[in-house]
Amino acid sequence: FEVLGNEEKANEYSKFMIAFLKARINQDPAAKAWLTDFYQKGNLAEGSGATGGYLVPDEYIWEMCMLARNATIALRECTVIPMSTDQMYVPAELTLASVVWTTPETGQISAGEPTFAQVSLAAKRLDGLATITNELLQDSAVDIVSILTEQFGYEVAYELDNQVLSGTGSPVSGLVTAACGYSVVFASGSTNFSAVTADHFSDAIYTLTSGDTINARFIINRIGVNYARKLKDTTNNYIFANPGAGVPGTIWEYPYFMSEKITNTSAVSTALAVFGNFKKYYIGRRMAAGSLDVDPYGKFDYNQTRFRIISRWALAVGRATAFVRVMTAAS
Repeated sequence: FEVLGNEEKANEYSKFMIAFLKARINQDPAAKAWLTDFYQKGNLAEGSGATGGYLVPDEYIWEMCMLARNATIALRECTVIPMSTDQMYVPAELTLASVVWTTPETGQISAGEPTFAQVSLAAKRLDGLATITNELLQDSAVDIVSILTEQFGYEVAYELDNQVLSGTGSPVSGLVTAACGYSVVFASGSTNFSAVTADHFSDAIYTLTSGDTINARFIINRIGVNYARKLKDTTNNYIFANPGAGVPGTIWEYPYFMSEKITNTSAVSTALAVFGNFKKYYIGRRMAAGSLDVDPYGKFDYNQTRFRIISRWALAVGRATAFVRVMTAAS
């Protein structure tokens, strides 16, 4: 009973039960008088502690109503590379070797060497820290440590999404920024996401080479999905197909994934979608978000325990020309 955890309430409950037993078993006149006075104060009801509420225990269900978890895409769609130190360089093709027709047969062959570049991955820390009183850890019926572990792990993945898509330069610039290789821009004066058309999505597909479109997909914000559902081609067919039977939804027959890490607020020069081959975006995993570290002594004088999670990641666009953003006009 909840009443047993409160000394004042427990004492009142004890008095009632003692008086009841004395009156019932021993026919004690004083106990009968006390009970008569108690009952005459009013009808018994659970709404008040003195008239019966103390006899009704509070009930709890030991499960937590969780906040919604948005789908994360970065670790699933990008190329994740294990790192053994803080810096890694990934070689990349810049131009291909070329061949030419040589005439006459005694003519000199023209040089056509390829050129190369490299993608730099520098590991940065992404951490979490929480301090909890030992009383809460001891008394809570909910597994707080498991909740912390799950929440920290989810937030790491969600923040990687944020950097891949909307990072502002620390530690990386995202694909909705100028770091993207190409842009499909709305006509002048169209600064609201509602101005998006089927042609904008088609133009994004057309912008990339056929090689990059093989594994390409759209990452689009929530409001962009809403508008895309209503768009039709010139033959009055919807360009949007709902997901089903384990198959992702499509826009112009290319898979799409919705992300809350692309803003849903219209503004000038603002992207609502990115299209591209996300395998050309590299995520270096120096230290993944693993088990929860526990420090029971750092706040020993406060009787508190600290929990932390440490991870190290590196992010970089492998080839900017593998991506195109769909965005509003500058004015």
